[in-house]
Amino acid sequence: MDKINEAAFGYATALRAPGACTAEEASKLGAYYGERADSETPAPVDEWRKEVSPQCAECVFSDGSGATWTPLIVENNALAFVNRGGCIEIVSGNESCGRAYQHVTTCRAQACDKCQTSEDYFDCIRDAVSLYFAAGPCESAYEALVEACGNQLGSFEAACDNGEWTFEAPIRVQCIGIGDGGI
Repeated sequence: MDKINEAAFGYATALRAPGACTAEEASKLGAYYGERADSETPAPVDEWRKEVSPQCAECVFSDGSGATWTPLIVENNALAFVNRGGCIEIVSGNESCGRAYQHVTTCRAQACDKCQTSEDYFDCIRDAVSLYFAAGPCESAYEALVEACGNQLGSFEAACDNGEWTFEAPIRVQCIGIGDGGI
C-alpha cells in the first residue's frame, strides 16, 4: 500500500458543551442508531436529531465546517464519521493528542477502504502491523500519535471506549460532560 499523508486530514478542536445532553438523551441516540444499524439505508440524521432536544442535537451533530467539531460529523444527512479524536483530546487535556488520534483513525479507514467485503475491511482495520509498522501506509500518522499522546494512550482510549457504539463515549465526554478534564 502507498503511504498516506495524514497532514491532508482535517481536524478541529473538540466542542465542549457539558450539560447540553442528558444521559437519557445519549441512550436514545444509541437506541435509534441500533434499531437501524443493520439496515441497508443508514439512519437519516434529520430524523435521528429528533430523538433529543435541539440543544443536545446541536452538540452531537455538525458538518465539521465550524471552529470546533462535535462527536458526530455528518455529510448528506448521514453519519460521515465519529470524532473519537475529540474525546481523546478532552480526556488527555491535549489537542495534539486528539488530532493525532483522529488522523490515525482516518488513515486506517482510508487504507482499508478498498476492501471488497465488510469482513475484509474489519480484518484490515485490526491489522495494526501492516498499517502502522514496517513502512505501512499509516506509519507516520501512528508515529505522530505516539509522540503526541505518550505512554498514556491506552488510558485515554479506555476512557473513550464504552458502550455498544463508538460514538457513545464522545457524546458522554463532549455533550454530557462525564469524563471531561483529563485522566
